[in-house]
Amino acid sequence: MKHIVYLNNYMLEELFEVRKNQEIYSQAANNKIGAIRKSLEINSCEVKIISSGLVNNNSLRIFKTINSSKDRNLIYSGIVDLSFFNILTSIFFSFKEVNRINREKQIDNIIFYNYKPEVAWVAWLSKKILKIPITIEYEDGYYSTQAISKIKKYIFTFTEKIVSKNVDSAILVTSKLKGRVNVKSIVVRGVVDNDFIGGSSLKKYNNSKIKIVYSGGIDRERGIEVLLNSLNYIEDDFELIITGRGNLEDLVRSNKDNRINFLGFVDYKKVKEVIQNADILINCQLENHNFGDASFPSKIFEYMATGNRIISSKVSDIECFAKECFYFYSNDNSKELASAIKQAIYDVKHNIDRYGNNTKNLCKNNTCESVGKKIIEIL
Repeated sequence: MKHIVYLNNYMLEELFEVRKNQEIYSQAANNKIGAIRKSLEINSCEVKIISSGLVNNNSLRIFKTINSSKDRNLIYSGIVDLSFFNILTSIFFSFKEVNRINREKQIDNIIFYNYKPEVAWVAWLSKKILKIPITIEYEDGYYSTQAISKIKKYIFTFTEKIVSKNVDSAILVTSKLKGRVNVKSIVVRGVVDNDFIGGSSLKKYNNSKIKIVYSGGIDRERGIEVLLNSLNYIEDDFELIITGRGNLEDLVRSNKDNRINFLGFVDYKKVKEVIQNADILINCQLENHNFGDASFPSKIFEYMATGNRIISSKVSDIECFAKECFYFYSNDNSKELASAIKQAIYDVKHNIDRYGNNTKNLCKNNTCESVGKKIIEIL
């Protein structure tokens, strides 16, 4: 049995009660981290999570390192709640926990989630001082991100430059990142975990109004403008349910198309219910945006688990991943997206299951069990 420590920003709601900042919570990150953890545990690994536990309220409060009351293998790092010092103190207390855990039972590998300084430097210290092999779970490369300040971008890219020279292996979210690593690596775009949604067979059309769902970030790189523009080329009646938050929420709210039902940010339980009850699910993350060179739309794996029809842009390497499973459109073209929507609507109404068996096979190839086996091979 391998003993693994996983450094990341995983947080349960219990932490908000103590540290008073729900803005730090990311359901998408939690889902990815939880799926990787389960993939390892189901393949006979013992996994302890050390969460950076960061908040940025500038309250000057000192928060001690604490164990989760709901998860015996989850530890929240201590911090001093003050900009910049919160990162430094998180690094210090996280490394202290790694050292403690390693003394109790030797750690076989440390996996750290992205090149954020609060986890990457802990991994670096663990490699340098404790001689523990380290593995980067690499996505959302900050070299490609424009929506952060120059200072943050410099810190993140400097961290990547130094720490990347010391990693032993890499878990990549897209094959497009292979050129940025020179160690043994595997591509894990995501994990189909039926515990999230439960899975289902494709529903039969029952003459009710067709439900089309987009769930995710409401911003430019996620393609929300492309989706809204596509409605101008579609005459069919349906309900387009949009959930999420972002800097283009006002654009969605101001749209006069009465087919749109914008729910805004809703809890994850509601999101699961909405996508489970959909007929068609849409991923419109921009194909022609550099963010896609270091990311993969994680919602795809939740979409797949529902058994519903999926329409997607050709962002990242998704066409290579699922070319016989989804309805695709190219070049962030709203007219092409409209055509894909109209084709999917036609198939729903006529009970045509164009890609069902292929998608089921794709799900089987990306379960926790199969993904975990691939990860263990490089550790």
